[in-house]
Amino acid sequence: MTETPPLSLRSGLPDGDLDGEAQLSEERFQLWVAFCFLACLCAYSWYWCIRSIVFYRRNGFDFSKDFGPEVYVGGFLVPPKAKFFIAMPFAVAVTSFLIIFFVLGLGA
Repeated sequence: MTETPPLSLRSGLPDGDLDGEAQLSEERFQLWVAFCFLACLCAYSWYWCIRSIVFYRRNGFDFSKDFGPEVYVGGFLVPPKAKFFIAMPFAVAVTSFLIIFFVLGLGA
């Protein structure tokens, strides 16, 4: 009598799934949730950075007008010029850099 191989060997897939859809592990699910949250934060940072560039360029880089979200560092409100040249590019760089690591983590 011939034995039928176990289901995992018949499907040819490592997780034994016949239709090719892999199960989402707990760790992978947490990475996806963190990735989605970070992607939203990154998009928000890019949005305000680009809007600020357009706004200040149209106004001749007059930093007497504050534009965009309020940014606090150490409990103090950041002035518009420092926000434009330091805070927003820093936020964009950090969130974009973290997105790269999450994409590499999800791909592995």
